[in-house]
Amino acid sequence: MANVFPALLASPCRRLIPTLVAVALFALPGCSTLSEEEEEKLDNHRRNALTYLQTEEFLRAIQQSEMGLEIDENDYALLATRALARGYLAGDVYGRLVAAEPLFDDVYGLRSANEHQPLFLLEYAKVKQRVAAEQRRQAARAAEESNDPTLSNAIRSEKAGRATALSEESSSRSTAASDALLVLIERQELVRTANRVLMAIAAERGDGPGSIEYATKAIARLEEQKASLLNDIEKDLDLRRTLRAREALEDLIVEEKLIRSRLSAIYFQQELFAESVQQLDIILDLDPNRSFDYFNRAKAHQALGNRSKAVDDYQNFLSTTDLPASDDKVRQAYEYTQILP
Repeated sequence: MANVFPALLASPCRRLIPTLVAVALFALPGCSTLSEEEEEKLDNHRRNALTYLQTEEFLRAIQQSEMGLEIDENDYALLATRALARGYLAGDVYGRLVAAEPLFDDVYGLRSANEHQPLFLLEYAKVKQRVAAEQRRQAARAAEESNDPTLSNAIRSEKAGRATALSEESSSRSTAASDALLVLIERQELVRTANRVLMAIAAERGDGPGSIEYATKAIARLEEQKASLLNDIEKDLDLRRTLRAREALEDLIVEEKLIRSRLSAIYFQQELFAESVQQLDIILDLDPNRSFDYFNRAKAHQALGNRSKAVDDYQNFLSTTDLPASDDKVRQAYEYTQILP
């Protein structure tokens, strides 16, 4: 299946971050050798840093964290807040992720995995997963270059060694990410998101059955949460609460389409074409304007020998796509619809 699926993990943090203060993300220390004045200043920096994190003013969150760390360089709350802010700023930019990773490692090493708060564990795992994914891509490129007959033996050997090293580093990071996510699942915290990231890790490792398992679990939890929100909306007891529920439901539907889209691709890769069609049916019921999913479903129907359904989906793709006529997918769809039965 064509690699046209959106970035699965590029979910906005605006829904999670406002819960930081409410769930007491970081427990403040109970004893200290600092003076009363220093404790007051430190407490202000903690609160300011969390507030800026909550409002997505990440540079200010980092500034407040570092000002507080000048008072107490070992303050867990400030170290974790700084790491989170760096992680959010990094996004999917590999260089920034690599720069943020040591901050997460330092905080992670301060406590056992089970003692960390859920949002920190999640973001620690996501940083590891993203770095690992890029390293896996780099390893694949290096391995391919190591077989280039135009290169000298020395360079090919160097490329092969780099591919091995990157592959090992990627595997280690994926394992660290998985371990942190499994802690969340065991504690029944952020279960849906943890399974979603585990699905991505399994897919990147080429573990089709594993990625299907985690995707299915993520969807099951998502459906439970959708049902709960729909129940709140139907009660319509409070306008503000209803509006929040509708907004949260919209976010869940966006996430559902991303997960099911990835799952349909995994099914296709496993040659489970009927299952791939089933996921794409649900996606297109949720959003009939997803042009690339008509193309993907057409490919699955084509693999199943469902010619008429494949033609219908290719035609829907052609009528909704913004791709130019020269695009390979457009040409492929057009050519298939012109073949006589």
